Amino acid sequence: MLRRRTGFTLIELLVVIAIIAILAAILFPVFIAAKAKAQQAACAGNMKQISDALYLYLNDNSETFPPNRIRDPLMGPGVKLNGTRFNWKLSIQPYIKNKEDVWRCRANRNSDSLDETATGAGIPAAVASTSVRFPISYAYNGDYFNQFSDERDPPRPIKLGEIRRPTHMVLICESVMDTPDIHADFATEYWASYPDYSAGKNVEGCRIVLHCGKVSNFVFADTHARSMQLMPTFVPITMWYPGNQANYDYIAGHLADDAR
Repeated sequence: MLRRRTGFTLIELLVVIAIIAILAAILFPVFIAAKAKAQQAACAGNMKQISDALYLYLNDNSETFPPNRIRDPLMGPGVKLNGTRFNWKLSIQPYIKNKEDVWRCRANRNSDSLDETATGAGIPAAVASTSVRFPISYAYNGDYFNQFSDERDPPRPIKLGEIRRPTHMVLICESVMDTPDIHADFATEYWASYPDYSAGKNVEGCRIVLHCGKVSNFVFADTHARSMQLMPTFVPITMWYPGNQANYDYIAGHLADDAR
């Protein structure tokens, strides 16, 4: 009488394991890409909320943009504004609906750290500990909206009407830096230095976040939010400064300055 087989043979088990391994190898990158796409969408949603808040702020302030940094009386006169308690994020905070999560982009490798707000010289630790700070994720365009970043007094805010093409002027971008603003040359210098960055990879040292498909999220001066590749914000015409300058020259100038 033949005995009924109750288990798998070794060959059958190896075949099953091989099939599972092949499926995992195929599906794992898909899951990673899906997660990255979901993070990008969430960050784009944050940008939309920030752009809506800016729209309301402009309506309430005669179409005048909030300064990137505001002088902190605790830091004294003649002191650079690094670490001031007051910046553009705090200015539009009352207009933000979801204050808990909107300032954090999970695709940003530094998003679990806080920015430089309230860390400036002269601010007592007791005051700093109770001050509003923000996750590292978003930054103003420091090439143009930077009137409050140094010792110049009195500073002059920028009005929307001064910008010739507000639909093509970058206002906010995704940054891995702890400062409230970022300069375009932080991207251009890394294009020259890091081939992986120009290929769309977030290598160490890169300052502007690139999602899958080499895109990043931006808010423009007319307060619309858009996801787009980084390169078109620089060429053929810069979207970082209203000089109407072909940005091949603009990038070359920054790289030459960095080399000196």
